[in-house]
Formats: sequence, structure tokens, C-alpha cells
Amino acid sequence: MSGEDGSPATLADFRTHDLDTYFLYSIDDGDVERHMLPRVIADVSFEQNVQDWVKRGQSVIPAASDVKNPNTPDFDIYAALITFPTVYKARIIRS
Repeated sequence: MSGEDGSPATLADFRTHDLDTYFLYSIDDGDVERHMLPRVIADVSFEQNVQDWVKRGQSVIPAASDVKNPNTPDFDIYAALITFPTVYKARIIRS
């Protein structure tokens, strides 16, 4: 991860983007690295054709969240989204 100006990230940069987009990467020695992508935003909306909350967007892997209630509170949608291998900063869109 790097700072906004391209410099190596500081602990403050990491904390600023702690809830932003990231994925976990397993490296050969058994450790896990957290790769941060704070500029990627997933649009999450309820899609009638699949009866589910679905995430989409540029650089986002589309997927249904298995949350079937169109009136589900935002908290429950966020809780479902963090179970995916890649976690995206989410913008919930309600019609």
C-alpha cells in the first residue's frame, strides 16, 4: 500500500483506509498480506430479477450477497459483503 502521493504507506494511511477495499493474499511462508485498493467502490443494489442484493462496479467482481429481503438494513448488507474474498468499499443504492 502506498500513501496518496505514492510514498510508502504509514500506519496512519493504513488506519485511514482500514475499512476500504482489500483482499487477503497468502504468501509462501504461510503469512498473509492484506492488499488495499481504496479507490474501488462497489455499487450494491437489490436486483429484482435475482431477488438479491448484488455488488457491481468498475474493477468489482459482480456477485449476489445472499441477502434476499429488499428492505434489509444497511448493516446486514455490509455484514454479508465482508464475507467475500475481496472486500469492497460499498455504496448501497436503494430505489
